[in-house]
Amino acid sequence: MRILLAGILVAAIGTVAAADASSDLIGTKLVVTASAEDLPEAVRVRLSATVSVRWNDTPIDEVSEIIRSATSLNLIVDPKLLAAGRTVTLTAERMPVDSLLRWLGRLAGVHTGWRDGALYLAADQPALRPVTVRYDVADLLHAVPDFPGPELEVPAPGTAAVKLIPPIERPAPADGGRWLVDLINTQIRCRTSP
Repeated sequence: MRILLAGILVAAIGTVAAADASSDLIGTKLVVTASAEDLPEAVRVRLSATVSVRWNDTPIDEVSEIIRSATSLNLIVDPKLLAAGRTVTLTAERMPVDSLLRWLGRLAGVHTGWRDGALYLAADQPALRPVTVRYDVADLLHAVPDFPGPELEVPAPGTAAVKLIPPIERPAPADGGRWLVDLINTQIRCRTSP
């Protein structure tokens, strides 16, 4: 049952897949910290808009203006990216803007991120703010009390009684919940490994 609940908790933390993510146990609270990169749903809808482009050595400032007009999003271009003088050559018909942004990353080394209500285009990967979430996991950490019933024995003719139910072996003392932290950290590493 504990593994099932821990599995559900791992699924709930499914958005944690950043390389800099970490988890720890403080008392009965599981604390998970990771970079937030979730886009608001309204932004996802706008990024699904399709555009047709024919860019031939087009400067980044013109590219950003086309993206801004297609999505009506606030768009900020890092001055370092403009100073680098990068250009883009790309032809696409009815391509979603989010796919177009990924192609910009491949072709011109443009990194994108959602930051403070704006789509941000940069020469370097924009740093994301860490988000910390606390989960109360007390019910996973405390041992369920065992209230044993009466012992059942069946006497065999001419011998001592034989127990129907073998004695219950008590588990070793818990490791203080480290198993849960290890499970979460293993999941994070698995999702971020190449």
